[in-house]
Amino acid sequence: FTDGHYASAILEAFKRVELRVRSQSGLAGSGQDLMARAFAGDPPPIDVRVEDGQGGQDQQEGVRFLFMGAVRGIRNPKAHEAVSQLDPQRTLEYLGLASILMRRLDDASSS
Repeated sequence: FTDGHYASAILEAFKRVELRVRSQSGLAGSGQDLMARAFAGDPPPIDVRVEDGQGGQDQQEGVRFLFMGAVRGIRNPKAHEAVSQLDPQRTLEYLGLASILMRRLDDASSS
């Protein structure tokens, strides 16, 4: 980031999120499919619920969709295309999202 390699910084951050999910869940695979499986099931391989009942189920599913969307909509374009990312503020926002996802993994329980 500090050298102005914004697209690379974003890609590397989300690659780390994906590696962490793979390690923490014990699942193989990558991308959206990995995220879908890592946060689904009863119990899920990675459980992010902090509430019981429907609130906890909604929380688990919502976080699952956040992870799925992040790898599909942020990581994939930068991994598979020549993406030009010139805005440092937008880059910091993407890095902030990666940080939030990592924090959710810090707080999660794994089965």
